[in-house]
Amino acid sequence: MFDYRDMTIAIVGQGLAGSYMGYMLAKDRYKVRVFDSPAPSLSQMPLLILPKFYHSFLFLGVFQKRFQAYEISKIRLVAPNGKNYFVSLPHPLLVLDRQNLIHYMIHLAQEAGAKWISQNVDDLFEMEGMSLKVGDKIYEADFLIGADGKESLVRKKLLHQSSPLLEKESHSLVFSYLPNVHSQEFMIQFLPGLPGYFWSFPTQKGTWIGIRELSPYHRVQLLEFLLYEKAFSFFKVVEGSFGVNISRVSVPEAKPFEFQNYMGPNWALVGAAAGLEDPLFGFDSKECLLSAYLLCDSFAKLRPSQYPDQVRTLLEESIFPAEKLLPYLKNSSYLNTFLRASHRKEKFRQLIQGLFTGDLSYKAVESKLSSLRPSLLFHLLFSWLG
Repeated sequence: MFDYRDMTIAIVGQGLAGSYMGYMLAKDRYKVRVFDSPAPSLSQMPLLILPKFYHSFLFLGVFQKRFQAYEISKIRLVAPNGKNYFVSLPHPLLVLDRQNLIHYMIHLAQEAGAKWISQNVDDLFEMEGMSLKVGDKIYEADFLIGADGKESLVRKKLLHQSSPLLEKESHSLVFSYLPNVHSQEFMIQFLPGLPGYFWSFPTQKGTWIGIRELSPYHRVQLLEFLLYEKAFSFFKVVEGSFGVNISRVSVPEAKPFEFQNYMGPNWALVGAAAGLEDPLFGFDSKECLLSAYLLCDSFAKLRPSQYPDQVRTLLEESIFPAEKLLPYLKNSSYLNTFLRASHRKEKFRQLIQGLFTGDLSYKAVESKLSSLRPSLLFHLLFSWLG
């Protein structure tokens, strides 16, 4: 089994995104080197940046001197294939003391075990992995994250271009995965919580990786697909309430993939419960990109101490070839409307989670769903009226 903790992850950039990713990765005990970053410091700890807040809020809120606040509502992601996308944050990032926050996050990263290298990276070049030239020294990395903004050395070196479309108020992220240890197939992996999936696309030099979050329209179809064979009786319970007939649809058989040679159980891109919206290689998608900061938060989602083997088993059993799934996702049915109304309810989500983790039997799910039927009908009515 390939252990991703043996990888060395290099982060190039002196901004908020790079420092935050450095901390989140180091906290999960990955080997991290942070380049081009300011000195670690706790001299002025940013208000409200406390450990207890990290898992309570999706994004970091920081107070700036003199309370001259501004919001970062967009982030630009630069894909490995040269495409550029604006990211609209679902919750704008409130930045009130940016520099102090960066110093503080670098300190936390170093405290968690990250190596801090203050010098600028002079050059980048690919061999078996990624090599970073800093002065007279050469540093090797298996996974490279470029978070060095508009004048990105990483972007220029990897993409051989500089986009004039980048705006001052946006951030840039370039990420590449280099070890050539994967199957030469285009695969997708469903994520816990069913909001989306991650994708990988092999190249001659390595494998690029990204995350896709499904729109509500596609999410409900994906949910239907995942529940189809495993919980067909689950939908039959709903049949009487809506007065419609639920019939089986021919769904291509899903073939498992050798998960242990593909992704470690604690790897961020498997564990992310949300992430980047578009598969940046391959087929097109019209949905908006979610925040690149979700890529940072994703590293904290799956830890062995928090997620038992049953979740890892769930991931292993949920890998499907993309080309077989995509035609199915283009279909629609009345279940879209039903699930769009019902998936918002916490109890319904708990039923789905219990069904997939094995904590609840089919009969238990059917019984609980029956008790929720009036409430779900109420939400469905408002969904139709809306």
